[in-house]
Amino acid sequence: TAGDAALGPFPYAGDAASVQLADYRPLQSFGVSAVASFRFAIDAAALDEALVSFAPGQSEPPGHVHRDDALERWRAGQPGLLATSRLVVEELAADRLELVPAP
Repeated sequence: TAGDAALGPFPYAGDAASVQLADYRPLQSFGVSAVASFRFAIDAAALDEALVSFAPGQSEPPGHVHRDDALERWRAGQPGLLATSRLVVEELAADRLELVPAP
């Protein structure tokens, strides 16, 4: 299993030689000890078709409303679209965060 108390533990498949990277304790419990927290697939000729998958909880604090939004997709190895051009980002955006430097 992999995960933290808020998101897991849960079953996780994979090994050191697969795309779904996982490290485990072979002579102990065979429990997963580390997993790929970021997966990225890109064709440099089609940047707006890049696929990405982040391990849930990597950027959201415990208790955050969106902390586990991508958990099932990540566990299933189903990446999402990583929009890169401004037009696609604005079209797909659910919210907008504007950072303004202090005076």
